[in-house]
Amino acid sequence: MTAGARDPSRTFAMRAIVAGSVLMLVAVMLGAFGAHALQERLAPRQLASYHTGVLYQQLHALAIVLLG
Repeated sequence: MTAGARDPSRTFAMRAIVAGSVLMLVAVMLGAFGAHALQERLAPRQLASYHTGVLYQQLHALAIVLLG
């Protein structure tokens, strides 16, 4: 390989790690928003559904990081 060429698998891995990390950051921000701002505005059942969605976001973001 030449000095300027990139290994496609390494490029994919880095993009997956960065994307998963950004999505994890978004999940943490959404979780904090739900815990603080939405706690008084949503019914307990709605809040539980919201937290389930945030959990799924976190798990999928972690899977993307691990894929990288």
